[in-house]
Amino acid sequence: MKKITLLAVLIIAGVFSAKAQSFGLGYAYSSTAPNTGLTAHFETSIVDLGVASLNSRLRGSVFNSDGYEVGGQVFGETSVLILDASLMAKVSVIPFVNPYAGLGIAYEKTDFKFEVPNVGEVADSQNQYPLYGTIGFEFSTIPFIKPFMEYRIRAVDLKEIKNSSYDSDRWMLAIGLALSF
Repeated sequence: MKKITLLAVLIIAGVFSAKAQSFGLGYAYSSTAPNTGLTAHFETSIVDLGVASLNSRLRGSVFNSDGYEVGGQVFGETSVLILDASLMAKVSVIPFVNPYAGLGIAYEKTDFKFEVPNVGEVADSQNQYPLYGTIGFEFSTIPFIKPFMEYRIRAVDLKEIKNSSYDSDRWMLAIGLALSF
């Protein structure tokens, strides 16, 4: 519930922000459980050169899973909150299609809560600070409304850089609508 409240605060802040240039909401599918969630982003232009622009983006994503079975014995719930800030480069060379790519750093909080038979409730929380890469497209066929599709992949967890371990098992596909104003 806290995650949905935080996402609602981000949405309201973006709607009333004078600097916001684009606000988007979408459905997200993740490669790891919980698999489905919501994503919201706020984007503003830093440098606009007509056919190309450099934008900053703040994004929040929430994934929840209530009650699932692991190995036939363990039932639990998991929630994941991802907040990230990134720089996006966009180009407008193809009519009605605006491809973009970006890099950003994120804060990921994962909460686990399991009910284990004959043991009781087990809870854990994990915080990470991974880098993310994003590629995507906005379709600008209708003024002010831009459907988007983007693919994000986790690059490196900053806590694990010292150990030289690489974790790229988390990717996300998001589809949604952005309102430009």
